[in-house]
This record gives sequence, structure tokens and C-alpha cells, in this order.
Amino acid sequence: MIKTRLSTLSKFVFIAFLGLTIGSCSPEDGKDGTNGIDGITGKDGLNGKDGLNGKDGLNGKDGVDGTNGKDGANGVGIEDLLKYGSITTTITGELPNGEAFENTSNFKFTPDSGYSNNYLEKDGNDLYLGLNRFLSVPSDSYYTPSTYMEFRYVDGQAEITEFGINGLRVVTENNKFFGIGIYGYLNDTYNPLNDLAITGYSFNDTTNNLKFSFSLTIKAGQGNNYTGNDINVTGVVDVTVLEYNEFPV
Repeated sequence: MIKTRLSTLSKFVFIAFLGLTIGSCSPEDGKDGTNGIDGITGKDGLNGKDGLNGKDGLNGKDGVDGTNGKDGANGVGIEDLLKYGSITTTITGELPNGEAFENTSNFKFTPDSGYSNNYLEKDGNDLYLGLNRFLSVPSDSYYTPSTYMEFRYVDGQAEITEFGINGLRVVTENNKFFGIGIYGYLNDTYNPLNDLAITGYSFNDTTNNLKFSFSLTIKAGQGNNYTGNDINVTGVVDVTVLEYNEFPV
């Protein structure tokens, strides 16, 4: 009897335990797992090719030209270099190859110093002059073409006793050039002024204005003439000269 009760009680306890166990084993949500490691960043893709450049736009129209500025003033002293007149020369001849040449130059600049550049001496009615004129403003930085002469008027006879042209550049028709430097002396044995002629001589005793025309020839091989042919020179002198006095008054 007692054994039967114990058995029944045991079954009851077992069933209760089993129910408790089953109730305690109800499923619950599990905890979040650890985040996975980030994957390796992929490489950038290749840059695409540049597109073709567009065509340049048309140039805009030119603007209206501005008004011309006023001419600048002459350099200091330029009037002094021009006020004593000029010597104009024309030279003609032929080169060694037979090509003819001609050059006309107006030597109108007078150096502002130097006794022989522009002087006059009087001896009664006789005159002795020294003239030197430049083709452009004289400069120490380069050799400026020039012409010079010694002139006299004695006993009513006008003569050039010395004449020369220095450093003149002559341009030919085929756009080439050569230098001319010629000289000569009156009645000289080796370098004479050939066929010298003077016309239209006049001298104003009040203004010291001298005028005349001349012509002469420098023959081949004389007076620095290396063209192989004669050089003919004609010229017009229209100058004002300064009278020399040892003690000016």
C-alpha cells in the first residue's frame, strides 16, 4: 500500500519536473554575432580618354584705330645742326661687273664743334672755307657718312682744293649694297680732282651764305676708287659759314 503511494507520488513528481523542464526550455533569440571584417576596397577603374578639342571660335573684328599721337619735339640741339645749310651730291659709276649705280645724298647736319667743320677766313676779297656735313646726326657710337671740302675764291677764281665722301652706303637695284669712300686734291699727282668745274658761285658778305654747283671725276684706281671704273660726282652747295676771327668783336 505504502509502496503503491510512493510509486504514484514519484510519477507525479516526475511529471511535474518534466513540465517544469519543458516550460523552462522555451526557445529564446540568440545574441547578434560579431560583424565580419570589411572586404578589400576595389581598385579605381582606368580614366576614360579625353574628348576631342572643340574648334577655335572665329576672331573678333578689329577695333577702331586710335587717334595718332602728336609728333614728339625735336631733340635738343637738332635745329643747331641743321641751320647752317647742306651739300647735296650725286655719284654715278659702274661696278666691276659692269652694273651701273647712282646715289644722291643730302648731307645737311653740321657738327657743333671743330674748326674745320664750317669756317670762313677772309683775306681782302679772297675767301677760304672749310666745310663738313653729315648725312645724319653725328654720333660717336658709329661711323656716320659725311662729305667734306676745302674751298677758295681767290682773284675771282672759285676752286675746290680738296674733296671727299666718307662711309657712304650705295644700294643697287638687286638689293645689294657697297661702301663708297673717295677723295681727291686739286692738281695732285696721284689722287687728283679730275675735270673739276664750278658754276653758279655766289657769296653774301652780310649773311655769309655761300652757293655754287660743282662736278668732278675720281678716276679708277685713284682716290680710293676700287670699282674699276671712273666715278663722277655732281653737287650743290648752299651753306652758311662762320667767319673766323682771332679776337671776335
